[in-house]
Amino acid sequence: MFVELCELKESSMGLEWRQTARWIKYEESVEGVHSDRWGKPHVAFLNFHSLFSLRKGLDRGDSSLFGTGAVLLDLEETDLTGIVNRIVEYMIARDQIPGDQKEATTSTLLARVRHVNETSFAVARRESRTTL
Repeated sequence: MFVELCELKESSMGLEWRQTARWIKYEESVEGVHSDRWGKPHVAFLNFHSLFSLRKGLDRGDSSLFGTGAVLLDLEETDLTGIVNRIVEYMIARDQIPGDQKEATTSTLLARVRHVNETSFAVARRESRTTL
């Protein structure tokens, strides 16, 4: 299983999601604010009370447990666009966002993801016109 945490940031190319942490068996976090390096892998811990509260909330179907977010389990969607569309429709149906914000919310959720080792600008590749 692979999980990544991204934060929405403004860049010269518009909005983009920047990877700030990832879990591949262990948790790794980005070192510093503007770093392009991963920190030392470590075991991430949750306290028992937090896990117990989550379990109780899921058993009761308690949407207040998750604030104004959307938690949808067992979706039949197979691609990110389909999942995002379902999330946005869910949030509109529960008055978490106004209907006229559907397109803006969808495009924000589908904004480009920049991983830690990626540069923020594209460099044009120059090809040689002569042979050696």
